[in-house]
Amino acid sequence: MPKATKRNENDLSRPQVPALDLVSDALEQVRSLILNRLRDAASEPDLDALLDHLALVQGKMLRPALVLLSGEACANMTHHHILAAAMMEMIHVATLLHDDVLDLSDVRRSQPTVNALWGNESAVLIGDFILTVVFGMCTELPPEVARIIARTAGQVCKGELRQTMRQGDWSVSAPEYLSMVEDKTASFFAGCCEVGAALSLAEPDQIEALKGYGLDVGIAFQIVDDMMDLRGDDDLAGKSLGRDQECQKATLPVIYMLSQVTQDQRELMLADLTVPSESPSKALMAAIEQTDSLAYAQNEVEKFTSQGLSRLMELPETPARHALESLARGLVLRVT
Repeated sequence: MPKATKRNENDLSRPQVPALDLVSDALEQVRSLILNRLRDAASEPDLDALLDHLALVQGKMLRPALVLLSGEACANMTHHHILAAAMMEMIHVATLLHDDVLDLSDVRRSQPTVNALWGNESAVLIGDFILTVVFGMCTELPPEVARIIARTAGQVCKGELRQTMRQGDWSVSAPEYLSMVEDKTASFFAGCCEVGAALSLAEPDQIEALKGYGLDVGIAFQIVDDMMDLRGDDDLAGKSLGRDQECQKATLPVIYMLSQVTQDQRELMLADLTVPSESPSKALMAAIEQTDSLAYAQNEVEKFTSQGLSRLMELPETPARHALESLARGLVLRVT
């Protein structure tokens, strides 16, 4: 497959276009497939209300869109792309159910979380149930693609475990933070892109380019989420914010701020941070502002986004590639 003519794709100010319009019909098929598979597997009226709630709180389905757009960028989509996209979204939903329990969240996508409505036990068990359905669906895909999905799910869990083990540890460095983010968030984006390209039988260099794009965009996505947790709006974000300090998670703006203040200021900030709180204190936000920590984090977002965009030059210039470009730029706009 020929490569596109190289041009400057790193200009983050280019006009935005609806990134998911190209695969909107396919995403509806993915939504229907997810609900049908879960209902068939459950076959219990007692679970209908819970499954209906999961359908209600479905988001923009970014991860399945990455599967579909990556496939479309390399060749035409097949029914396997729809199936794999559904599986990736189901894994994501299961991780969110578990995350909401761990993070004590009561709002997700502007709706009450499952744990808020039915309790922590139900949230954990429905997450486990969804994963068992995914296991069964793996048998319907080519073995090499099923292995990518299994590897991706394992890396995400490893990243979440690494972060949990470092809760309350404010000595986490920026490289350590990025390594954890690469595992828990970015590896999922990369896996989605890799699956889509592999199902299209893309050339190895194109698979690697899309995998790298997903990794870079995933890192940018998580940094943006961390920034929104500090200065975001619950209604805009559609989920509970201010949870990072409450759950004692070191994020990039805080890590950078702690590296810039004097030792005396650092000790004061650590005394503040080690007290779990539903929202950052005025002193903490003042220190973050004085050290330009949010600006530093935003620069990192733009750096990883630009890096991801440059990787797409391995692909032919198509509507699908343009949609992937637009999707990456949209991450920057969430906090600017």
